[in-house]
Amino acid sequence: TSSAISMAVATLGTSLRGERTVRLPLSSFAVLGLCNMGSSFFSVRSLRYVIFPVKVIAKSCKPVPVMLFGTCMGKRYPVRK
Repeated sequence: TSSAISMAVATLGTSLRGERTVRLPLSSFAVLGLCNMGSSFFSVRSLRYVIFPVKVIAKSCKPVPVMLFGTCMGKRYPVRK
């Protein structure tokens, strides 16, 4: 359901902004979709074998790589973050 909502919002945004749509082969989307679903499935399955404190620490560290790459691309973050 979240994928359908994301697709609807993206379609609406594209039409409101007057952007051209890019025509890609359906097989490309199928491969990407399967990889995305598979990664979600396997990450949830693998977390069943990890104790709760490790899960909390791992989830709290998720923004760190995003912020590092953002900094490399020129984004600035407040010191408090």
